[in-house]
Amino acid sequence: MGGNVKSAVTPKDPYRVNFTPADIPSIPDHSMQNPGPSGGGANRAGYARAILKKTVTVSWDNGPARADGMVPFFATAVNVDFVLDPITVAISSDYAKGSCPYRVTLRHEIEDHVKPYIKIFLSYRETLVNQLNTITYPTKSTPTWIKPKSITALQNALGERLKKTILDVVSKLKAEMDADREAKDSPNAYKAIYRQCSPDEWR
Repeated sequence: MGGNVKSAVTPKDPYRVNFTPADIPSIPDHSMQNPGPSGGGANRAGYARAILKKTVTVSWDNGPARADGMVPFFATAVNVDFVLDPITVAISSDYAKGSCPYRVTLRHEIEDHVKPYIKIFLSYRETLVNQLNTITYPTKSTPTWIKPKSITALQNALGERLKKTILDVVSKLKAEMDADREAKDSPNAYKAIYRQCSPDEWR
């Protein structure tokens, strides 16, 4: 499942946009009686978490100055990398490996949480690319002719627009992931999960 996945939307030059999810753990963490940050409630039997990380690097260059002192200034690359890593899956040590609660909980954490997390994560690459494409960075073929003393102000202005756009997309992505988790961990959803094993097995 890991590896960069590209959508049909193409980022304009000089953007390079990568969305890379980590692999789903082949073996869950089975070391804690009460996995998850709260140690109770929805996280008592099992827990899944996916951490979103983002990095942005901008590479700049310029050509020789003209007689009037203006230089052609441009970005050679704007790299935007979103990574979903690590992906954690944990099952309570109360449930023996291979038992009904273990199997049901593991399936719930992976099928109802981790796989949807990855699907939502990857879907936002297109959203981000569409937003970034509205912010035009100067390129080598279409540079901005500028006085050297004005370069920092231009970099800062573009950087602020880039930061605002990325944070806006991150906010929406996290909100959708949270909403999906809450829906999958609703009381009705848990009733359906617990019905798959006998009450004695869950104790």
